[in-house]
Amino acid sequence: LYFSFSQYFGMKALIFVSLTLLFADHSLYLSHAVLDLDKRELTIKVFSDDLDDVLKSFELTESWGSFETKEDLISEYFYSRFLINKGAVALSFLSLSEENDACFLHFKLKEVPEFDTLVIKADYFMEEFPAQNNVIEVSQHSKKRFLRLTLDTPEADLALK
Repeated sequence: LYFSFSQYFGMKALIFVSLTLLFADHSLYLSHAVLDLDKRELTIKVFSDDLDDVLKSFELTESWGSFETKEDLISEYFYSRFLINKGAVALSFLSLSEENDACFLHFKLKEVPEFDTLVIKADYFMEEFPAQNNVIEVSQHSKKRFLRLTLDTPEADLALK
């Protein structure tokens, strides 16, 4: 059997790329939160399986019912993991809806005092998934601004004025 130099390294490269793609971790850990200051609403979109894993770890249990039966647990978890101005703005859990592989968590902001700067900390899911990225869309007076929060930078300031 005869292989040329280029065929030999070409085959090795093809095998390497194939094995890399076969065994690579292609997991995507991403959420999108929409914080509407005018409507005083927060909607967080997360993957259902990630929410399931995080809540099982948070509650230290292996199995449990549907998300609807765990609304108190969801509230407790996100109240400690999504903070606006160090907790100065309180969240009230409204509902959860599911669509395909996503969960939408709906919250109402109880009071929104006038702030010149908004400090948002959103480190949810990062204890379970260190590669988690939380994209926060903040809208106020028809303006939209975005933050990307990660394990290295779970908190960011946003000037409102």
